[in-house]
Amino acid sequence: MEAYCMKCRTKREMKDAEAVTMKNGKPATQGVCPVCGTKMFRIGRSTEQVNKSGPNMRIYVGNLSYEVTEEELRQEFAAFGEVTSVTIITDKYSGRPKGFGFVEMASVSEGQAAIAGLNGKTLKDRALNVDAARPRSDSRGGRFG
Repeated sequence: MEAYCMKCRTKREMKDAEAVTMKNGKPATQGVCPVCGTKMFRIGRSTEQVNKSGPNMRIYVGNLSYEVTEEELRQEFAAFGEVTSVTIITDKYSGRPKGFGFVEMASVSEGQAAIAGLNGKTLKDRALNVDAARPRSDSRGGRFG
């Protein structure tokens, strides 16, 4: 599993990876940087969750009403299969929703069925824009780098 090494300042495949639980109760993976030996953490799904779940599908959901909750979004997608996670993106200063989010489905086939079934569907007076999420790029377009 890949994680960011703070000392080397690069992403590396961690060695001796093991599932741990952070103090806040969230699952994580702990390992060691193969180059410098520094402890590395990847917060989110543990290695056990990754190994048992197989290939998940991350889905972008756009044009969300600001009133839609993560639970309501989860219920919409649950009709098409197992929902692994739901995240509605919020403004870091005001805490208000930005109008889009991501849903992770347990399998690619369930994700494709959800995209076909929900793209264009109206939820709280807004037509959803549902599509497969693109992978994050290393340059996120920030002002400082």
